Amino acid sequence: MGYTSLSPEELIRKCAETPDNALWEEFISRFHALISSIVYRVVRGVSPVEAHEVDDLVQDIYMKFCADDRRLLRRFTARDSRSTFAFIKVVAANAARDYLRSRLAIRRWSPATTPADQIDPPAPDADVERQVLLAEVGRILDTVAPGEKHAADRAVFWLYFRQGLTARAISELPSVSLSESGVESIIHRLVVAVRTEIGLGRRKSDGNRAANSFLE
Repeated sequence: MGYTSLSPEELIRKCAETPDNALWEEFISRFHALISSIVYRVVRGVSPVEAHEVDDLVQDIYMKFCADDRRLLRRFTARDSRSTFAFIKVVAANAARDYLRSRLAIRRWSPATTPADQIDPPAPDADVERQVLLAEVGRILDTVAPGEKHAADRAVFWLYFRQGLTARAISELPSVSLSESGVESIIHRLVVAVRTEIGLGRRKSDGNRAANSFLE
């Protein structure tokens, strides 16, 4: 069956309902140029990008549309063609920004450029209260995971809590030679150690209470 006569919103709706290969071929044919252009514009605006990187990221975006039994498509209600194209653009742009975020984390973690603990240095206009909180957590983390021996573990901790990367995303970084479960194990161990250190304090200071809540 051919699907070229479907409107964009009808195509999205049918793709959400069934994994029909012909439907997905039409989806790719219809939206490939749009997705590629959005990815290229977002990434190029921040960092130099190779053609193969754009291609790989576009393929990842297709996988996002298919993931969890096509959850993204099933949750989207297409009102008209304009809303459909806007939806595709948002998904593509968000994926490109996530890619840049991971790429920035890799660069900041490179031993040749900066220490692992400096993944997310405070911005000049950063919220003062948050910086105090980060400093308190960092002080405790340095106590429970000190020195160069634990530098990689501390970097994983900050990638998770500062950069907001998931354990899976961290495990997929070229600089990280760990499985997803390995990353989760490090995060869990350090969270327990930091909370234990907080609990060993003679009194629950405001700083310690805030540090504890940061790990929720």
